[in-house]
Amino acid sequence: MKNTFYTFWQLIDECTIEIPTIQRDYTYGREGSREISKKLIHSILKSLQDNDASLHLDFVYGKKLGIDNFIALERNKNSIDTLLLSLKNYAENLNISVNFNTQQKQNLEAEVVTFIPLDGQQRLTTLFLVHWYVSNVLKDNTSKKVLQRFKYATRTSSKEFLQFLTNDTYHFDCNSKTFRKNIENHEGFFTKWLKDPTVISMLSVLEETHKQFLEKRLEAREVWEKLEKKEVITFDFFDLEDFELTDELYLKMNARGKKLTHFENFKAWLFKEFTNQIQINGWKKKIDLEWNDLFWNQKPLGDSKIDIPYLQFFKNMFLGDFLMDESISEKDSNIDLLRSETDFNPVSLFEKNIIFQNNIESYLTVLEYCINLKIKINPLYNEAENVNNFLFSKNIGLSWWHTTMYFAITRYIIKNKSNLTHINKWTRVISNLIYNTPIESPKLFSEAAISILELLDKVQDQNVYEVIEQLKTSEISFFNEKQKEEEIFKAKKIINEPQHDWEVLFIDLENHNYFYGQIGFIFKLNESKDYSIFIENSLKTRLLFSEEIMKNSNYLLYRSFLTFGNCFLKNGNNLTYPSNLRGTLRNRNENWRRFIDQKFIFLKQLVDEINPIDNITSQLNDLINCYVFSSTNNSKLIKNPVLLSYPEKNHIRIYDNGYYLLNKTRIYGFFKEVFTYDWFIMNPSTCKEHSIEYIDGKGEDSDPGLLLKNINKKIIIDSKSLKFKLEDESDIYETVEEILKKMKVNV
Repeated sequence: MKNTFYTFWQLIDECTIEIPTIQRDYTYGREGSREISKKLIHSILKSLQDNDASLHLDFVYGKKLGIDNFIALERNKNSIDTLLLSLKNYAENLNISVNFNTQQKQNLEAEVVTFIPLDGQQRLTTLFLVHWYVSNVLKDNTSKKVLQRFKYATRTSSKEFLQFLTNDTYHFDCNSKTFRKNIENHEGFFTKWLKDPTVISMLSVLEETHKQFLEKRLEAREVWEKLEKKEVITFDFFDLEDFELTDELYLKMNARGKKLTHFENFKAWLFKEFTNQIQINGWKKKIDLEWNDLFWNQKPLGDSKIDIPYLQFFKNMFLGDFLMDESISEKDSNIDLLRSETDFNPVSLFEKNIIFQNNIESYLTVLEYCINLKIKINPLYNEAENVNNFLFSKNIGLSWWHTTMYFAITRYIIKNKSNLTHINKWTRVISNLIYNTPIESPKLFSEAAISILELLDKVQDQNVYEVIEQLKTSEISFFNEKQKEEEIFKAKKIINEPQHDWEVLFIDLENHNYFYGQIGFIFKLNESKDYSIFIENSLKTRLLFSEEIMKNSNYLLYRSFLTFGNCFLKNGNNLTYPSNLRGTLRNRNENWRRFIDQKFIFLKQLVDEINPIDNITSQLNDLINCYVFSSTNNSKLIKNPVLLSYPEKNHIRIYDNGYYLLNKTRIYGFFKEVFTYDWFIMNPSTCKEHSIEYIDGKGEDSDPGLLLKNINKKIIIDSKSLKFKLEDESDIYETVEEILKKMKVNV
C-alpha cells in the first residue's frame, strides 16, 4: 500500500477519477451539511487567498484500475518502435530510405488509468467544484478538458450533469449574484437533473463558492496558479494495490459497500434454482458470453456497464406476463418497480411467482435467437437504432407503447424461434397498430397484449401480409379501427399487386415525421387507386407536411387552406385550427389528423393545386399572394400571419360576426379581436407616434381594442357590422383612420 502527498490537480492530471456506484450521493450541499461545506469552502479559498497558507485534507484512499493496461500499451509501443527500427536498418542495407515516427497520445496514462475513491468522495468532489469554478471564471478550456476526467457512476443524471459542466463550449456568467440560476437556465441544462440529490448538492456548493469568491475579492488567475502549480491544498493519497484487500477493507470501513449488483445476485439465484429446469444447451455459459455480447454490443460508447439493461430485459419480459394475470391490480406497486431503473432487486418477486418460473426458458429463448438477428424499426416510434438496441440497451423506463412493442417483438420470437423470416413484416404492421392506438395504462397494455397473442396465433411463421389481407377488422381486437382497416388494405395492395413495390413505398411514407404510420388518407386523394397517381400524391403530401412547412412559424399551410374557404374545426363554442405538435398520439389525432378527417376536401383542393417539383414554400406563398382579399375575418387571417400566432391553444371565439383570438381556450382569459389587432400590427409607426396601445379583452363583458392614451378613448369593433367604433358610442366607421381624424389625431 503506497502513501503519497497529492494535490487534486496532480491526481486528476495523472488519472481519471470516478466515483463508483457503491458510493452514496454527494451530500455537502444538503441542508444538514451546509455548515460543513461552507466551512470547507471558506478554508479552501482562505488558504488560496493568503500567501504561505496551506490546507491539508487528511486521507484519500482507493484503487487504481487500468495500470496493467497502461504498462501493456507502453510495452507494445516500445516493441513496435524496436520492430520499426529493425525494418529501417534492413531497408537501409538495401539502399531504401525509410522514416517512421510513432506518436504517443499526450497523457495517455490519465485516460487509461482510473482511480476509484473508496474514501474521500465528498472532499474530492468539493475540490473538483472549486477547480471547475475558477476555470470557468477564466474561460480556460484546456483545464476543463482535464476536469472532464472527474466522473460520477452513481446515477446517470449525475454523470450527465458533470459532462454538461465540463463541456468546453459552455461558459457561465460569474459576475451576477445568481450564479446557480445561470447554470439552471442554460439551454443545455435538463430540469430532470434537479431530482438528483448529487446535482442539487453540487449546485448549492457552486453557489456558495461563487458567493465567497466574490466576498473575498479573489483574483482568479492567482488562485489557479496555486491550484495548478503549488501544493497549497493537499491530502495523503493511498493506492490500495491489492484488489481483494480493497473490497474487504471497504466493506469493513464503509457500511454502504455492496459487492454484487442486482444483476449478479439475480444471476447467482438463477444458476442455483434453475440448473435442472432450463433445457437450453450451455445456457449458463451463454449468459456470460454470447448473450452477454448482445448487451455489450448495444451499450453507448464509453459505457462499460451492462448489468442494468441486462437485468431490465428480464424485468420487461416478466412484466408482460405479470400483467396478463387477471388477479394483478393496476395499482400493484411492483409494476413501477419492474418498469424503471430503481434500487430494486427483483429476485424476491421472481422467486415467489410461478409466472417467472414457467416462462424463464422462453425469456432465454429470445436471447438465443437474437444473436444473429437484424430487425428494422420505424425511427419515429423509437429512438433505438434497431430492435436489438431497443431490447438490450434502451429498455429502461419504457412508455406503455414501448412496453407493448417490446412484448410484441419478443413474443413473436418466442412463438417462431429460429423461423423468423417474416419478422420485419410483423414489426412494421404491429408497430403501426400499437403506436396509433391509445395505450397509457396497465389495463390497456393487457388488452393490447391479448390481441397481439391472438394475432400471433393466426400469423405464426407465415408471411404476415398474406394472413392480414384475409382478415376482417373484427378479427383483430382492441386496436384502433381506422388503423386496422388501413393495415388490411395495405396488405392487400402488397399481395395482390406484386408488380408494384408497394411495401417500400409504404415504409417510406410511414416513416414520415407527421404521418407516423397512418397514410390511408393519401389513397382517398385518388379514387382509382392508381399506383402512379398515388406516387404523385404521396410526393405532394410529403411536401405539404414537410419539416420546412411544419416548422414555419407563420402558419403557412393553414393560411393556404383558408384561401379555399372557411376550414375551421369546431370545438364547443370555439373555432380551432391545427397545431403542428406531433410528440404524442393525442397531439397527432387532435390536430392535422382531425383536420384531414373533417376537412378532407380542402386537402384535396390544395394537393390538386400544387406540383411536386417546385419549391413548396414558394408555391404556398404564391397561392396566398394571389388570393383576392376582402374585408372579412378570414382575409385578415390569411394576409396577416401574426394573428394566428397569438392563440396559444389555437382557439377562436365567434360572437355575432366577430372573431376573437383566445389566449387560452375560454373567454374568461385574455383575448384579442381580429380587425383591431390586425390594424395595430400593420401600423406600428402610427401607434408609436400617437401613443396607441392594444388592450386585451378579459371576460365576456370586456372588449379588446385600440387605446388612444392621450385622450383615454378606446376603438373597438362592432361585432355585427365588423365596422369600427368608439367604446360606449354608437357611431360606426369604415376605418380606424376616420375615427382618428374625428378625434383630431394626425395620421
